[in-house]
Amino acid sequence: MNTAVRAVLLCLALAGCVDSTAPQAGATPKGEGGFVERNGHGLDYHVYVPGSYTGAQVVPLVVFLHGCNGDAMEQATVTSGWSAQAEAAGFIAVFPQAPPPLACWWFTNPVANSQRDGGEPAAIAGITQDVIAEWNIDRKRVWLDGYSAGGTLTAAIGATWPDLYAAIGMVEGCPYMCTDATGELAYRAMGEHARPLPVFMVSGTAGGYVVGGLVNLQQWLSTDDLADDGEFNGSVARSAASSEQGTSGRGLPYTVDRYNGSSGRVLIEQWVVQGMTHEYPEPGGDLPDATAGAWAFFQQHPFE
Repeated sequence: MNTAVRAVLLCLALAGCVDSTAPQAGATPKGEGGFVERNGHGLDYHVYVPGSYTGAQVVPLVVFLHGCNGDAMEQATVTSGWSAQAEAAGFIAVFPQAPPPLACWWFTNPVANSQRDGGEPAAIAGITQDVIAEWNIDRKRVWLDGYSAGGTLTAAIGATWPDLYAAIGMVEGCPYMCTDATGELAYRAMGEHARPLPVFMVSGTAGGYVVGGLVNLQQWLSTDDLADDGEFNGSVARSAASSEQGTSGRGLPYTVDRYNGSSGRVLIEQWVVQGMTHEYPEPGGDLPDATAGAWAFFQQHPFE
């Protein structure tokens, strides 16, 4: 059994290859903005340009990667609501479409899709750079978010392109290579661009939490510790600096833990929802809004 097949089976075992939210077809968010279709680097992608955009001012950019077997437009308009968030806040959002037949990021070729200069990381980085060149993007405020398999690719891109994205977000995604509990692989992948990368993550205890929650957190705490000063010395603390509890409209308790970097600022934020399955906590639903949470986190983490 080859590496790609094993990885897909692992993904399926974690419920990471199926978009279980089953969104209904959505529409363009209310406002004067709309989607522009593009193709580049072997992928189709949809660019949402808000009605407030004139080209005279620089605006942020968010790239969102959909889940496996997912449709970029459905997840742009319904599941994640990132296009509506872009309209409301006045930034540009990009939604690449994974190619058929699986429409699944990363898992089809884990090794190639974990490298900086090849595979899907290079393609998504190339799309991001093309959008930066075509629209008036604030280079210090470029962020990457992803769900499920898209979250797993986000981890790979965060490790290989930390100089392009100021921060990343993941909902139900694997850590780098889906196995990097020590954080050393992601740190080595950063190479000369190594830096403590701000990370926002959401997971449910009934949806692959061991890998997508516990291991994911430990990997990024360790990677950021190493990237901080080149040594594994606790410069990024393993204990949360703050912790908040709440209860969702579905009646599921959740915790928000924030971990500080060596500067004393929040570097990693993790949401854990008790009893949540493998799903995206969408805007207007009965779970904490993962899109609003990621957007709030991103705004606090531009390139300095």
